[in-house]
Amino acid sequence: MKCFNQILICTVTFGLMIAATAKAETPAKLKFPLECTLAAIAKKRNVQLSENVPLPALYYESTTSFETFKAAVMQQGHDFPQEFSNAYVYVQGKNDIFLIDNPSYYARHGRFIDDSLAHELVHYVQVRYQKYDLSAEEFAELEAVDLQTWYRDTFMVPVNGPSPCDDLARK
Repeated sequence: MKCFNQILICTVTFGLMIAATAKAETPAKLKFPLECTLAAIAKKRNVQLSENVPLPALYYESTTSFETFKAAVMQQGHDFPQEFSNAYVYVQGKNDIFLIDNPSYYARHGRFIDDSLAHELVHYVQVRYQKYDLSAEEFAELEAVDLQTWYRDTFMVPVNGPSPCDDLARK
C-alpha cells in the first residue's frame, strides 16, 4: 500500500508538472500576416478585396478571456461553448476571429495557426463578400475545410514553399 501511495503521488506530481509546462508554452505565432493569408484566400475564391470592407479583429486564446469568447460565440446563436475554439463571429456588428494559439493543439492535429486563420478567413469572405448566411449554407464549412487544407499544403508544409505574400509583393 505504501508503494502504491508513492506511485500515486509521483503520478499526480508528474501530471501537475506537465500541466504547468503546457501553460508556460510560448503562444504560436502567425508565420504570415493576416493580409497575405486573406489575399491568397480571396484569389483562390475569385473574390476582389475592397478597402471599404474592414478586416476582422484577431483575438488569441492566450490573451482573451473565455468569458469574452463565450459571449461573442453565444451572440451568434451557438450553444454554450465548453472551451475556446477557432471561430469567426460576424453578428451584431462583430467582425472578429478567435484563434487558439497553443502550439500543442496544432502539434496534436498536424496543423498550423496560419491554416486555422485561413479557415476563418474563408468564412469572413463568405459573409462579407459573398453574402452567405453561414447558419443556412450547409456547404460553407466544407468549403472552409477544403481551402484550409489547400492553404496548409501550399504554404505551410513545404519547407521552402511559396509565400501567400508573393502576390501582394507584385502589386
